[in-house]
Amino acid sequence: MKNRLKDYAILNAGIILIALHIHFFSAPNHFVFGGVSGISIILHHYAPNLPLGFILMGFETIIFIVGMLTIGVRFGLKSFYCSFSLSVFLLLLERFCPVEAPLSQDKLVQLIVGLFIDAVGLVLLFRQNASSGGTDIIAIILNKFFSVKIGTGIIMADLLIASSSFIVFGFTDGLYSVLGIFVLSLFVNYVAAQFDLSKEVTIISEKGELIRSFIVDVLNKGATIHTGRGAFTSQEKNIITTFMGRGEYIKLKKYILEVDPHAFVTVHNTSEIIGNGFKRAI
Repeated sequence: MKNRLKDYAILNAGIILIALHIHFFSAPNHFVFGGVSGISIILHHYAPNLPLGFILMGFETIIFIVGMLTIGVRFGLKSFYCSFSLSVFLLLLERFCPVEAPLSQDKLVQLIVGLFIDAVGLVLLFRQNASSGGTDIIAIILNKFFSVKIGTGIIMADLLIASSSFIVFGFTDGLYSVLGIFVLSLFVNYVAAQFDLSKEVTIISEKGELIRSFIVDVLNKGATIHTGRGAFTSQEKNIITTFMGRGEYIKLKKYILEVDPHAFVTVHNTSEIIGNGFKRAI
């Protein structure tokens, strides 16, 4: 129960960030990056009295029903929750924090800041095996019936929607929208890598047994012990290599400084580890 509440708290955090991006950055600046939100922004331009949240909710419902009928009932329940909640949060923002104009005159800054917020929100959803719905469901349908790769399907759909902004909002906003698709992909990859960032730690210490015990018994992490020989002294030394998250590394670093301030430690960042205690091999 506790883990489920945590999962939905993370989902809601991601949804709120995406809603903030759409409400404060995309819609006022006519940024159309594809997806159902992009279609909704275009229609909202022609029907400004109709709340953006209602337009988004209508499209998300239609696409979800199509996806459910073609792919399966069990498919996308969590994604439907996300898309429905996104519409609700947008309605709340429109009701209590209406935005009549862009936040500033610098569109490029708003593009970058908004996309970074959006990327963090998307990664939070992806890490919970969910999405905000929309064109990713269309891509899965194309993959199932026409053997189109999912990534290709998403790019095709998003570029088509973004390109329509040239006609609706003009050449400049169209360029920003197309540019935004590629910038968003870079941000998503960067943010995802930061979430998965781990440390490879190599330790040479005379207190090796104490450090090994701390890693295994306290941090509950594995380690590999090698035997090496010093180039100057020719003395044999134990070399400990281990992998862990940033929080665990901070604890290990503090402990090493306490038991052996003269220990030799090297640290490397790594964005992907597959194995016991880390990612499952695919």
